[in-house]
Amino acid sequence: MCTSSPRQSKVGMSSSPSTRKSFPGAARMASKSKCIVASRPKYSSVEPNVGALYHCLRPKEDIMKVLLVKEVPGLGTPGDVVEVRDGFARNYLFPKKLAVLPTPHELARFQKLKARYQAEVADRRTRAQELAAKLQGAEFVFGRRVHDKNKLYAAVRAQDLAQAIAERFGVDIPVDHIHLEPIHEVGTYSVEIRLYEDITATVTVKVEPTA
Repeated sequence: MCTSSPRQSKVGMSSSPSTRKSFPGAARMASKSKCIVASRPKYSSVEPNVGALYHCLRPKEDIMKVLLVKEVPGLGTPGDVVEVRDGFARNYLFPKKLAVLPTPHELARFQKLKARYQAEVADRRTRAQELAAKLQGAEFVFGRRVHDKNKLYAAVRAQDLAQAIAERFGVDIPVDHIHLEPIHEVGTYSVEIRLYEDITATVTVKVEPTA
């Protein structure tokens, strides 16, 4: 009868699951490790919306009140207290001396300035309306040498019309207020002139050939 040696028998016993030794808490640790692995989130190939995240985390700019010292188109006139963004006030309005903080001293000082400015605006509108009544329908004739098909050798430009208005009415109108593209042909043209904000006048420009 063949019998196994004590050494072989010991090895066989140690390899059997029923005889494998364990230490206290081993089962609990194994269970915990399984939970950790199971709770790990799966990798996603979708990148996060960085722009939306920045927009949410970016601090909103503060709003502040300022007192306008000069007229700012689209914002107000001298003496007005308006609300603007903090950065716009500190980076633009204050450095250019267009506005100041509305302290009691500044408010009192600019109340008189506002009244004076409103009086000046009313006077400008009155003078512009009077000039518009004079200019409306006025005709200005320019003579030019021509070549084939009534083409002009020298175009009639806004500067020419501004000079003609100054000679007849004694008023200087900025060239950029005269809506006239250079005229290169003989003919009759209607030209709009902006005198003040919404006050305009339309004149007639007639270009005739000369010998």
